[in-house]
Amino acid sequence: MVMFLMRSLLMSDRLRQIIANLLENTIKFTDFRAKVSIGLEHLDFLVQITVTETGISISPDFLPHVFNRFSQAQVPSRHSPGGVGIGLAIARLLVKMHKGTIEAASAGFGQGATFTVKLPLI
Repeated sequence: MVMFLMRSLLMSDRLRQIIANLLENTIKFTDFRAKVSIGLEHLDFLVQITVTETGISISPDFLPHVFNRFSQAQVPSRHSPGGVGIGLAIARLLVKMHKGTIEAASAGFGQGATFTVKLPLI
Protein backbone atom coordinates (compact mmCIF):
# COMPACT_ATOMS: atom_id res chain seq x y z
CA MET A 1 0.00 0.00 0.00
CA VAL A 2 2.82 2.43 0.86
CA MET A 3 4.48 1.87 -2.52
CA PHE A 4 1.16 2.54 -4.28
CA LEU A 5 0.71 5.81 -2.38
CA MET A 6 4.30 6.84 -3.09
CA ARG A 7 3.94 6.05 -6.78
CA SER A 8 0.65 7.98 -6.98
CA LEU A 9 2.20 11.01 -5.31
CA LEU A 10 5.29 10.91 -7.50
CA MET A 11 3.20 10.78 -10.67
CA SER A 12 1.43 14.01 -9.71
CA ASP A 13 1.93 16.91 -12.14
CA ARG A 14 2.24 19.25 -9.19
CA LEU A 15 5.02 17.19 -7.67
CA ARG A 16 6.82 17.21 -11.01
CA GLN A 17 6.51 21.00 -11.01
CA ILE A 18 7.97 21.20 -7.48
CA ILE A 19 10.98 19.10 -8.47
CA ALA A 20 11.42 20.96 -11.77
CA ASN A 21 11.38 24.34 -10.00
CA LEU A 22 13.92 23.18 -7.41
CA LEU A 23 16.21 21.75 -10.08
CA GLU A 24 15.90 24.80 -12.32
CA ASN A 25 16.73 27.11 -9.43
CA THR A 26 19.63 24.95 -8.30
CA ILE A 27 21.14 24.77 -11.77
CA LYS A 28 20.54 28.46 -12.45
CA PHE A 29 22.34 29.57 -9.28
CA THR A 30 25.40 27.34 -9.37
CA ASP A 31 28.52 27.09 -11.48
CA PHE A 32 29.54 24.45 -14.00
CA ARG A 33 31.85 22.63 -11.55
CA ALA A 34 29.11 21.90 -9.04
CA LYS A 35 27.29 18.61 -8.66
CA VAL A 36 23.52 18.44 -8.34
CA SER A 37 21.79 15.42 -6.84
CA ILE A 38 18.22 14.38 -6.11
CA GLY A 39 17.26 12.07 -3.27
CA LEU A 40 14.01 10.29 -2.52
CA GLU A 41 13.29 8.60 0.78
CA HIS A 42 10.27 7.02 2.47
CA LEU A 43 9.95 8.14 6.12
CA ASP A 44 7.01 6.64 8.02
CA PHE A 45 4.00 8.34 6.39
CA LEU A 46 6.09 10.86 4.44
CA VAL A 47 8.04 11.07 1.23
CA GLN A 48 11.19 13.16 1.53
CA ILE A 49 12.73 14.68 -1.58
CA THR A 50 16.10 16.42 -1.43
CA VAL A 51 17.83 18.49 -4.09
CA THR A 52 21.45 19.22 -3.22
CA GLU A 53 24.15 21.23 -4.97
CA THR A 54 27.82 21.53 -4.12
CA GLY A 55 28.43 24.94 -5.69
CA ILE A 56 27.68 28.56 -4.91
CA SER A 57 25.00 27.98 -2.24
CA ILE A 58 22.73 30.48 -0.50
CA SER A 59 24.01 33.15 1.84
CA PRO A 60 22.73 32.83 5.44
CA ASP A 61 21.26 36.35 5.16
CA PHE A 62 19.11 35.33 2.20
CA LEU A 63 17.86 31.96 3.54
CA PRO A 64 14.78 33.47 5.30
CA HIS A 65 13.72 35.05 1.98
CA VAL A 66 14.53 32.25 -0.45
CA PHE A 67 10.87 31.23 -0.92
CA ASN A 68 9.49 34.80 -1.18
CA ARG A 69 7.95 35.90 -4.47
CA PHE A 70 10.12 38.07 -6.70
CA SER A 71 13.22 37.71 -4.54
CA GLN A 72 16.55 36.59 -5.94
CA ALA A 73 19.88 36.30 -4.24
CA GLN A 74 22.79 38.33 -5.52
CA VAL A 75 25.17 35.74 -6.92
CA PRO A 76 28.80 36.45 -7.74
CA SER A 77 29.04 34.82 -11.13
CA ARG A 78 29.98 35.58 -14.70
CA HIS A 79 26.41 35.36 -15.91
CA SER A 80 23.07 36.73 -14.81
CA PRO A 81 20.81 33.89 -13.67
CA GLY A 82 17.73 35.54 -15.17
CA GLY A 83 14.17 34.82 -14.15
CA VAL A 84 11.83 36.86 -11.99
CA GLY A 85 12.11 35.05 -8.67
CA ILE A 86 8.90 33.03 -8.56
CA GLY A 87 10.06 29.42 -9.06
CA LEU A 88 10.74 28.68 -5.39
CA ALA A 89 7.63 30.61 -4.31
CA ILE A 90 5.54 28.40 -6.61
CA ALA A 91 7.27 25.29 -5.25
CA ARG A 92 6.42 26.38 -1.69
CA LEU A 93 2.78 27.02 -2.65
CA LEU A 94 2.46 23.58 -4.28
CA VAL A 95 4.08 21.88 -1.28
CA LYS A 96 1.62 23.63 1.07
CA MET A 97 -1.27 22.52 -1.17
CA HIS A 98 -0.07 18.94 -0.55
CA LYS A 99 0.10 19.70 3.23
CA GLY A 100 3.87 19.30 3.20
CA THR A 101 6.93 21.30 4.18
CA ILE A 102 9.83 22.74 2.22
CA GLU A 103 13.12 24.00 3.64
CA ALA A 104 16.38 25.39 2.34
CA ALA A 105 19.71 24.96 4.12
CA SER A 106 23.22 26.16 3.40
CA ALA A 107 26.40 26.45 5.45
CA GLY A 108 27.39 29.59 3.55
CA PHE A 109 28.97 30.77 0.34
CA GLY A 110 30.74 28.00 -1.56
CA GLN A 111 29.41 25.31 0.80
CA GLY A 112 26.49 24.14 -1.33
CA ALA A 113 22.80 24.09 -0.51
CA THR A 114 20.05 21.56 0.09
CA PHE A 115 16.32 21.89 -0.49
CA THR A 116 14.20 19.39 1.44
CA VAL A 117 10.55 18.66 0.68
CA LYS A 118 8.44 16.43 2.94
CA LEU A 119 5.02 15.33 1.72
CA PRO A 120 2.47 13.15 3.50
CA LEU A 121 1.47 9.89 1.85
CA ILE A 122 -2.12 10.13 3.07
